[in-house]
Amino acid sequence: MGVCLSRIKLIYALSLLLMVLVAGGLLSGCDPEWKNLTPEQKLEDFHYLFSVLEDNHPYLALKTRVEGYDWLSHREEFEQAVRDSSDDKSFAQAIAGILKQINNGHTNVVPWTGAGGIRDMADWNKGPWKTAAKQTSAARADYWYRLAYQASDGEKQNRCPPFIAIYNDGRYVVVATAPEEAIRQCVRPGMVVLEIEGVPIQDYVDGQRGLGTSRLLYDPVRKQLYQRQLTLPLEGEFLRVTLADEAGRSTEVTVPYAKSAWDWVFPWPPKYAGNPGSPNQNLYTDVLGDGKVGYVRISSFLSVEQDASALHRFFESIRDLPALIIDIRGNGGGKSIYWEQNIVARLATGPVECNFYLTWRSGEYVQPFVQAKLSSMRLQELSKSAFVERAGPQLAGNIPPEILTSEYAEPRVYRYVVTPRDSINYQGRIFVLVDDLCFSAADGFAAFCKGSGFATVVGTWTRGDGIAFTPAIVTLPNSGMVVRFPSVFGLNPDFSASEEAHTSPDVMVEPSLEDILEYLATRDSSGELRPDPSFDTQLRTCLTLALSEIN
Repeated sequence: MGVCLSRIKLIYALSLLLMVLVAGGLLSGCDPEWKNLTPEQKLEDFHYLFSVLEDNHPYLALKTRVEGYDWLSHREEFEQAVRDSSDDKSFAQAIAGILKQINNGHTNVVPWTGAGGIRDMADWNKGPWKTAAKQTSAARADYWYRLAYQASDGEKQNRCPPFIAIYNDGRYVVVATAPEEAIRQCVRPGMVVLEIEGVPIQDYVDGQRGLGTSRLLYDPVRKQLYQRQLTLPLEGEFLRVTLADEAGRSTEVTVPYAKSAWDWVFPWPPKYAGNPGSPNQNLYTDVLGDGKVGYVRISSFLSVEQDASALHRFFESIRDLPALIIDIRGNGGGKSIYWEQNIVARLATGPVECNFYLTWRSGEYVQPFVQAKLSSMRLQELSKSAFVERAGPQLAGNIPPEILTSEYAEPRVYRYVVTPRDSINYQGRIFVLVDDLCFSAADGFAAFCKGSGFATVVGTWTRGDGIAFTPAIVTLPNSGMVVRFPSVFGLNPDFSASEEAHTSPDVMVEPSLEDILEYLATRDSSGELRPDPSFDTQLRTCLTLALSEIN
C-alpha cells in the first residue's frame, strides 16, 4: 500500500512538472508569449519606458546642460531603432543602447540576481520594488538581460588594437604597444594621441557615446567627457592616427593592427587580492611605511556579512598604529551598509555625521519608490528658496539650476549619522584612496568621509551618483524586461550634484605617466604585487602625508 501511494505521488508530481514545462513552452515547441514579440509589442514597450523616464529620470536635464546631449530630443531616432529590430536580441540591444545614451551608471537593463539584480532590490526594500518584481519572472528578466548585453558579431571578432592610450592629465597618452615591430616603429609609449582617422580626439571621444561596452565618464576638473582607455575602431587593416612626441612635434602615421593576441586592456588600479596577506578575494591587508601605517584594499562593497569579521580582525591588529589607509580605488560600489557597519562604525570614536541633500522628479511613477524610503527616514524639507538661502552666496552657484524648477520636489536635508558599534575607537589618522572608478556606494563612502571629516580623501575625482536611494525599477509590459534608473537626485555637502561634480578629493593626485609605465613594466616581470609607492603616485602621496604627521 505504501509503495502504491509513493508511485501515485511520484506520478502526480511528474504530471505537475510536465504541465509547468508545457505552459512555459519548454516541451511544447512553443515559446512563451514574452518571446518573439511583434513589432507592435516592441513599440508598446518602448513607448511605456520612454514616458516613464521622460517624467521621472532625475538626470535628463543635467545631461543636457553638462554633457550637451538632449536625450528627449532623440525620441524618433530611438523609436526607429526599435522598429528596425528584427528579433528579440536586436530589440533587447536597442533598448540597452537607448538607455546607454543617458550615460548614467544606474540606468540599464537588470538581471534577476547578481549585483544590482531585481531580487536583491526587492529583498532589501518594500512596496514598489516587490510590486515591479512580481510583474516579471527570473526566466524573463534574465532572458532579456542576457540578450541586451550579449556581444554582437562585430565585437566577437578576433582583432586587437595596435596600442593602449589612456586618459592622463587631460590627454590620451600611449602607454603600451603591440609586439609587432611594424607597430613599434610608428608608435611608442609617451606619445599623445591628437586625432583618430582625421577626427580631433575630443570630437572622436564624444562620438563614442552609446557605443561599445562602457559609458563615457565626466571630468569635473576639465569639464569634458572622456574614456579611461581610448576605444579604437576595429575595422580595416590599418589605423590613421596623429600623434605628438615628447617634444610636442605632431606627425600622422598609418599603423597596422596587431596580428596576434596581446594584453591590451589597461590594468589600473593595481590588483592585490589573492596575495598571501589577503583574508579573501575582496580584501587585501598589509602594513606599510616601516610598520607604521595600516593598509586595506577593498574591491567591492557587496559582501557585507562575509567581510565583517575579517575587517574587524584587521582593524584590531592595527589599532595602535598612527595611520590607516583604506584603498577603494576600482570599487564600483555595492551596499552603503557595508561601509557604515564594517568600516565607520568599527573605527569611530563617536557619532560621525554630515549633511547631504536630495530631491527627485515630480513624475507619478517614481513617487512610491521615494516615499517607501522616506517612510523609514526623517529628512528635513526645505522650500527651494530656503534651500538657496541655506547654501549662501558662496555655495549657491553650485546648485544645479534644473532642480529649482517645478519639475523637481522640494529638497530634503539628509542628515547622515553613523554611530560606533563594536568599535576599536581608532585614534590614528585615516586616509581613503579613491579614483574615477569609485561609483555608487563607494562614491557615497568617499563623500561621507570628506563631508564629515572622518578621513582625508586622496586621489582623483570619483565616478559619483553615490548620494542616492535604491534605484527605481520599471517592468516593460510585454517583454517583462526590467530597467532600473536613479530614484533621486543627490547633492554633495557643498550643494553640487553628485552626478556632475562627483566627489572631489581633499588632496587631488592623478597618477603620473612615469609611474604608470614603471608599473606596467614591474607587473610584466613580477606577476602578483604588493602595494608599492615606487610606481603608485597616489599611494606614495598618501604615505607621505601619513608619515609626515607621524614624524
